[in-house]
Amino acid sequence: LEVAAAIQRRFFPTEAPEVPGLDIAGQALPAEETSGDLYDLVLRPDGRLLVAVGDVSGHGVGPALLMSEVRAYLRAMAGLALTPAEILTRIDGLLRPDLGDGAFVTLLLVEIDTTTREFAWANAGHVDGLRLAPEGVLREHLGPTGPALGVLDAPSFGLRRGAALAPGEVLLLVTDGVTESPGHDGAPLEEEG
Repeated sequence: LEVAAAIQRRFFPTEAPEVPGLDIAGQALPAEETSGDLYDLVLRPDGRLLVAVGDVSGHGVGPALLMSEVRAYLRAMAGLALTPAEILTRIDGLLRPDLGDGAFVTLLLVEIDTTTREFAWANAGHVDGLRLAPEGVLREHLGPTGPALGVLDAPSFGLRRGAALAPGEVLLLVTDGVTESPGHDGAPLEEEG
């Protein structure tokens, strides 16, 4: 478990790409030695930034292995001229034979044009991303555009576009580990928390 945890920690970004005008941060805190959570930051050949946040069903080494597979597919496809929705479609097709009964993967891909700050997303059943105004007011949900990976045969994933990010706005992307964490009263934080 210690070796698996050390390997998985190396899969998370150690530093964010330098993108003028954007502050980028991320963190992964597994509840156990290993987890099925993923976040990644990839500068694509065309200069766009691809941000990925995902979660494999279950806990432990098995989901961690599957997430390393998802990350490898994601990294390979980030170099191709594919939209986030097309990337999800291809990953679903490649991953499906490796998923056991009842296993699935949620994955949110957000692509940001580093020049215009316009963004697009495709969301395979993942927790909604949130676009927040500088004062913290919710401006937009980056909700699902298709099912979780591995759930349906030949799924379809939509692509949605958001307006250019304004100065001070925040895109908040999390896993259900955050929304299901208990608040002060012991109830799950959910989106509002």
